[in-house]
Amino acid sequence: MTYMSKTRILSSVTIALAIATASGCATIAPEREAAKTLVGKNIQASYALFGNPVAVYKDFRSKPGDKHYGHTVYRFNKYGGMVTTDTVTGTQIDTSQGRPQQTEYHQVSSGRQVCIIHLFATPEGIVDDYQLGGNCGLWGEGLGNTPGWGEQG
Repeated sequence: MTYMSKTRILSSVTIALAIATASGCATIAPEREAAKTLVGKNIQASYALFGNPVAVYKDFRSKPGDKHYGHTVYRFNKYGGMVTTDTVTGTQIDTSQGRPQQTEYHQVSSGRQVCIIHLFATPEGIVDDYQLGGNCGLWGEGLGNTPGWGEQG
């Protein structure tokens, strides 16, 4: 690869990142921006954006008086690409042949990236909060995750 082609690739990447940054949250965290637009609206509006929820349940894990206690939680999953991870699980050194021979043991696992969207609805069906976690946002890197993801209350 020539110096000129490397420069062009680097320039293209720089321009793409500048455009993504300048366009704000809608590009960097599209799921979070979509969830934010649903606050104050009926939960039915979320179906058009995220499809059918994978789970619907009452939040009684938090304490009475907490923000989400008794709200109906709607969980939506947005699936991304497949990911394969290769992890070294151990090594062994064999000296039976007169010289050390190292063997590595690997475990390969595959899975699918998922962005989990929780919408909290009042008893009247109005979305009043949201939480996102997992592989949300630009390139599935968790850039769209909300602070406090996974905390109670």
